[in-house]
Amino acid sequence: MTECGFLHEEWREASDKASLPAMPVVSVHMLAYKHGKYLADAIEGVIAQITDFPIELIIGEDCSPDDTRKIALDYQQRYPQLIRVIYSERNVGAHQNFERVLRSSKGPYIAFCEGDDYWVEPRKLQMQVDFLAKHPDYGAVHGDHNHLAFTFGHWRVRRGVKRILRGVVPSGDIRAPIKWDMFVVTCTLTCRATLVTQFARWARPRFAAGDYLSGDWPMIAFVAQKSKVGYIDTPLATYRRVPGSAMQSGPRAALNMALNAWRISEDLYSEFGGTREERAQSNLALYRRLYRAAFEARDVEHFRAAEAWLSENDSAATAAWRARLCSFAVARPWIHRIVFYAVKLKREIGVYMHYEKL
Repeated sequence: MTECGFLHEEWREASDKASLPAMPVVSVHMLAYKHGKYLADAIEGVIAQITDFPIELIIGEDCSPDDTRKIALDYQQRYPQLIRVIYSERNVGAHQNFERVLRSSKGPYIAFCEGDDYWVEPRKLQMQVDFLAKHPDYGAVHGDHNHLAFTFGHWRVRRGVKRILRGVVPSGDIRAPIKWDMFVVTCTLTCRATLVTQFARWARPRFAAGDYLSGDWPMIAFVAQKSKVGYIDTPLATYRRVPGSAMQSGPRAALNMALNAWRISEDLYSEFGGTREERAQSNLALYRRLYRAAFEARDVEHFRAAEAWLSENDSAATAAWRARLCSFAVARPWIHRIVFYAVKLKREIGVYMHYEKL
C-alpha cells in the first residue's frame, strides 16, 4: 500500500512491477467512477496505441457502485505490462483521485482519458510526444475530437467537431482566450508532467476548500500561462456526453458550473494578470454563459444580473426576439417550462439531424 500524503488516506495498487516499464515516456491518467458501461472502450483505445516508446496506463478507480473496478482489474490481469489500477475502499472524489494518480505517475508526459471517453487515433501519443520533443517551448498539445451523444434512444456521433464548428482553433500563445473559453477537450490532451505537477501544487488549496467544481479548465489554463499549447487538426478521441455525469446533471448543476467559471477566471487573472481588453472579453463570455445557464435553471436573480450587464455591454445579445422571450418567460414558471423544453427539443433534433447513428 502506498501512503498518499496530504490526502490522509491509503490506497491500493494492483500492478505487476516486474512486467511494467521502468521508465515509461507517457503516463496515461484514466479517472473512473461509475463508468462500467464505457470503461472497456476507454481502455481499448489506450491498448491500441502504436508507439516507439513505453507507456503506462494508470486507472484511478474511485470506489464505484457498479462494476467499474472489476473491469479495471480484469484488464490489469490481461495487460500487466501496461496497466496499473489505483483504488481504495471509500470514494475520495475527483480531485483527490486525480492527486493520487498524479503522484503515482512515472512518465515525463501525461495524457488524459476519463473512463467514459475513448481514443480513436492509434498514433495519438506518438504524434503528440513527437510534437513536444520538437517544440520545447510548448508544454501541451491537444487535437480535434468526435462528440458522442445519446438521443432518441441511440448513440449518435459527430466527427471532427472543432473543424466543423470552430474553423480555426487557437494555438501557440493561448494565455488570453483560454481564460474565458474552454476549447481544449481533455481526452485529446498530452502535457509535460512538470507542468501538471506545478498546477496540482497551485490548485491544491483551492480544491481542498471546494472552490473549483472541475479540474480540467483550470489545469489547462494554468499550463497555457506557463507555456505554449499546440493543436493537431485531426480527431484524436471521442468525447462522450453521458446523461447524469458532472457536465450533464441538469440546469442547476450547469448554473453552478457557470458561477464557478467566474472564480476560476478571477483566480487566473489574479495570478497571471491580463490586459483590460482581455478582461472585457472574459466578462462578455462569462456573462453570456451565465445568462443561458440562469435561464435554464430559472434562477431569476442571476438571470437579471446577466441580462442587465449584457444590455449595457452587448446589445446584440439581448436585442433579438429570443432574448426578449427569455426575459418574459423566466419570471413565469409555466411559460418558462414551455420555452425550456422547446429549447431542449431543438438541441436534440439538432443532434439527430447532424450526427451519425452508431
